[in-house]
Amino acid sequence: MHSLRVLTALAAAALLGCHTFHIERRVPASGLLANQTGVDRAVPLSPRTYERVPLLTMERETARLCLEATGVEMPPSIVFAVGDDQGIILERAFGFSRLEGGRPQPATLETMYDLASLTKVIATTTAIMQLVDRGLVDLDAPVVRYLPEYANHGKEAITVRQCLTHTAGFHPFYRLWEIVDTPEEARAHIENCELDSTPGTRYVYSDVGFLTLGWIVERVTGQPLDAYCQQSIWTPLGMTSTMFNPPETLRPVCAATENDQALGRGVVQGQVHDENAAFLGGVAGHAGLFSTASDLSRFAIMILRGGEMRGRRVLSEESVREMTRAQITLPDTDGDLTARALGWWSHATPAYESTMGGQGFSASAFGHTGYTGPAIQIDPERRLFAVFLCNRLHARQSQAQMSAEDWRADTFRRMRPVRAEFFNIVSREIR
Repeated sequence: MHSLRVLTALAAAALLGCHTFHIERRVPASGLLANQTGVDRAVPLSPRTYERVPLLTMERETARLCLEATGVEMPPSIVFAVGDDQGIILERAFGFSRLEGGRPQPATLETMYDLASLTKVIATTTAIMQLVDRGLVDLDAPVVRYLPEYANHGKEAITVRQCLTHTAGFHPFYRLWEIVDTPEEARAHIENCELDSTPGTRYVYSDVGFLTLGWIVERVTGQPLDAYCQQSIWTPLGMTSTMFNPPETLRPVCAATENDQALGRGVVQGQVHDENAAFLGGVAGHAGLFSTASDLSRFAIMILRGGEMRGRRVLSEESVREMTRAQITLPDTDGDLTARALGWWSHATPAYESTMGGQGFSASAFGHTGYTGPAIQIDPERRLFAVFLCNRLHARQSQAQMSAEDWRADTFRRMRPVRAEFFNIVSREIR
């Protein structure tokens, strides 16, 4: 198997062009994944094996798609990991985590990515479900039980569950950094906002609901959201590269995102891209989390094992089942029928595949995407997960010729089919 891995990695490198892309290979020795500094990350490797041709096909197709998505200019980076409930099967890194500021930085398996909206599920939803396990939060209780300041404009009727399924009636988001002057005023703006619809009647994807959930976690636990998650989720799972607000010493390890024009920060690296999360100090229920493919693999393995990993139980089996089953099926803003679990997007309707990919995953699969490019899918029926990390907003020369909005739309147009096809390949080739 070792010679096969080397052969397939070299085949992918040949397709990509070794002068442009950097590739990491899985280390089979001792059943541990070693990082570049030689420190064992202790991410288990799956004993599950696959036929030579499907594995080779997946690597070649992923390499080809990475190249096609980025054209002839130097590409941003893509890092992926594929595994099952026993551990990682395969992970690779392509491209550069930063192109500006001197010599380009190759992406590695240790590169930390801005997860954007994956924060909603990896941090906030998980924290809420832990509080449900502890009897401190009731999913069907009104939000005002925990945040009495929300008792206005019909928000008294909103439940915790509705926030998790994006059916609370909130507006999708507000440009808080433009309409108020301080984080305190931003929170007051949300607390006193009007609803767009009656709670429970419409599905509208909303950052506002997850800002609210993050504040519930803080109110109930008496801890900041980042401190609670560090103590109760990431440390027990050994997710040592998962955090809000990476310190200055780790910023060079982070993949850069775009040249920020809204807040005038220049090329953003190691700071949250989302303007609202940045305005709120980098910690928010909807965005702000950074992580690696290896750490997200740990999280996915925990979910596939029913809430437990490394002898530590993070969630009850009942909470994992409740969190990942389809809770509502309603039309989205485009009129497509969409099924949502708690926080997660359910594979129970065709709209999921058209956006996320993963045609070979079962109907019990679920996943989530992030604005900066990342995505994760988990299939409990097939005992399979796939992580895709990408800094799709990072600058190429063409950014200087576009407005910020056109640039974001262009990078999304180029990245979305690649991300979907990656999941299609994984779901088709891994058996």
